[in-house]
Amino acid sequence: MSNAIIQVSGLEVHTSEGVLLDSLDFTVDQGEIVVVLGASGCGKTTLLRHIIGLSPPSAGEVLIGGQSIVHGDNDVRETIMRSFGVLYQSGALFGSMTLLENVCLPFEEHTDLPSRLIDQLARTRLASVGLAGFEDYLPANISGGMKKRAGLARALALEPPILFLDEPSAGLDPISSAALDKLILRLRDAYGTTMMVVTHELDSIFTIADRALILQDKHIAAYGPLNEVMGRSDNEWIQEFFSRSGTSLRAPIPAAASAQSTESTTSDLHEGIHND
Repeated sequence: MSNAIIQVSGLEVHTSEGVLLDSLDFTVDQGEIVVVLGASGCGKTTLLRHIIGLSPPSAGEVLIGGQSIVHGDNDVRETIMRSFGVLYQSGALFGSMTLLENVCLPFEEHTDLPSRLIDQLARTRLASVGLAGFEDYLPANISGGMKKRAGLARALALEPPILFLDEPSAGLDPISSAALDKLILRLRDAYGTTMMVVTHELDSIFTIADRALILQDKHIAAYGPLNEVMGRSDNEWIQEFFSRSGTSLRAPIPAAASAQSTESTTSDLHEGIHND
């Protein structure tokens, strides 16, 4: 029986300039982290946009939790969109709103909870990513890494079973990037969260990936466990990508092994990580 929580079949994206994505077929299993890789401009972010329903595909189907985000009616789409959170590359925080107000937004838009409970839940989400005490800060007054974590707190607001992350480590220093990778693994281990992550950071890929999906020339060039994808000696781009700084000579760390021990629990998550 399939454990797929995301199913993409025959996905195509066309524009006036031609075909961007052609006949993509893949599934993502519940609780796994899939990294999406490819050269700049190959369509990684475009793929995410069409999976989460921001843009309709030219052809094909996207099922999330067994329901169609492409062909479902408004009620179905609303239900699906409540089942996932999105961390955009910039963090996409509203600059005129405090971090607390930003995290309150999903509750205000999608629930009928009383304001006092929304405030409490939003504070809990911020604390879970190490931002307790920063509730009243504006985005302009915190570091890039803290903005990413605030964006992640907002994506986690409704405790979705699925997260989509677009270049979560972009613009971060190595220490902040490693801390974010650690947090991603904690989320997966504590809650069984399924994640699709667009990234080009090798350290992050080796740390968090269960499987890797390679986009190339409008198609999926490879998809599978990271070790298998890295072993595709017939694909020059894959070999060049993973051989940067000699990394092709080192074995990737399986995500399960790089995660904290099974003693890490939900309570560990609420300890957060150090501020930048």
